[in-house]
Amino acid sequence: MPFIDPDKPSGPVRFTYPSLYASLPAPLQPRAPGSHVTREELATVAPMDELPIALFPGGRGLPRAPKVVFGFPITPKQIEDICHRFDPSKPIKAMDADGYISTDAKTRVDSALTGMCAYGVHLSTVANHPDTNVVSFGDNYGFTALRETLKDEHIRTMQEILATNEPPMWYIQYRCNYERHRPDMVGDATRRGS
Repeated sequence: MPFIDPDKPSGPVRFTYPSLYASLPAPLQPRAPGSHVTREELATVAPMDELPIALFPGGRGLPRAPKVVFGFPITPKQIEDICHRFDPSKPIKAMDADGYISTDAKTRVDSALTGMCAYGVHLSTVANHPDTNVVSFGDNYGFTALRETLKDEHIRTMQEILATNEPPMWYIQYRCNYERHRPDMVGDATRRGS
């Protein structure tokens, strides 16, 4: 809940949201304008089993939450295997010369896994997992739709495909703008009254 700063009893006051962000790991807490978090800092954030309320996209006046995706890690070997199994008559190179997933492989894996799981998934590059790739069911900006459409059967099917018993987790999307404003700098509100 926002509160009015008691140190500024009259005139413009600032709303602050300290408890909203207190539970976030330091790299995900809002920073002063112009301050950026590094990839190395993001890599220290453990995947999350629950989406903290501070990472839900907020209303007007709140800092823009970074994008986090919900899904399972996938290894380069699994990506290569899926590419080969999906259409063995048309082999493609899964990784490019720099070691990144090729566009053709990403398209093929997205299509293959979506078909096998009967739910729209895609590969996402993330900052906080060593393999850097996650099969994503969706993200925090589409949370309402994700909550309404993702079923336990989709999760179980993907666990079988990826040969894991681990639950899906929330991962920080790698290509995301993490410039956020500190909550106490979000905006002024004019106090009305006597």
